[in-house]
Amino acid sequence: MSGTASEFVLQSLERMKSRGLRITMPRRLVLQALDESVQPLTVAAVRERVLESGGHIDTVTVYRILSALQEIGVAHRIGLLDAFAPCRLAHDHQNQQLHAVCEGCGKVFESELSGAQENLATESMIARGFSPRAIHVEILGRCQECGPAPA
Repeated sequence: MSGTASEFVLQSLERMKSRGLRITMPRRLVLQALDESVQPLTVAAVRERVLESGGHIDTVTVYRILSALQEIGVAHRIGLLDAFAPCRLAHDHQNQQLHAVCEGCGKVFESELSGAQENLATESMIARGFSPRAIHVEILGRCQECGPAPA
């Protein structure tokens, strides 16, 4: 892992401080692992990267850290992959998430959920007697670099 902190890591540390989370070495190493990966990482992959960097961490600690990072909007769980990706959008949107997952390369593209999209999803669920608390949309497809799916 690199020696200098990226903009994502620095902003994440600031958010952690503002939300009352302590800045610990395991948390820093998990942030770095997420930041340095092009693809979302499973819990096992995060742990492996931390160990490879010389850190010490167990699986339960990785789960706890990722859960805390997810709670404050620094990381997102990508359900289609059962993995975690860093949040690179500058605003707080943890209850309205839109992710496109490329089935070719595994990259995740994060986008803002528009007010119209959010309203459509909310109204549709309310009409069915469901009271939504958060909206997480995941779209599976292929990115421009990977091109269309093979026939």
